[in-house]
Amino acid sequence: VTSVLLGGAAGSIAEVVVLPALVVRTRMMVQGADRSLTAYSSFGDAIRTIYRTEGVGAFYKGLGLNVLITPLARGLVSPGP
Repeated sequence: VTSVLLGGAAGSIAEVVVLPALVVRTRMMVQGADRSLTAYSSFGDAIRTIYRTEGVGAFYKGLGLNVLITPLARGLVSPGP
C-alpha cells in the first residue's frame, strides 16, 4: 500500500513539473504539421507567446485528468521495498 501511495505521489509531482514542456512541444509539433500555423519560431518564443496570449493556465491544460490517472498508473507499476 505504501509503495502505491508513494508511487502515485511521485507520478503526480512529475506530471506537474513536466506538463508545461509537453504542452509547448505538442503545440510546436502541430505547428510543424500544419504550415498555415507559424506562430512560434523557437521553444522560448512559444513559451513567451503562450504566456502572453493565454496566461499560465495554458501550460496546465489537461492537468486535472493527468493528476487523476497518473497516480494509479505510477503507483501500480512502482516496485515495492
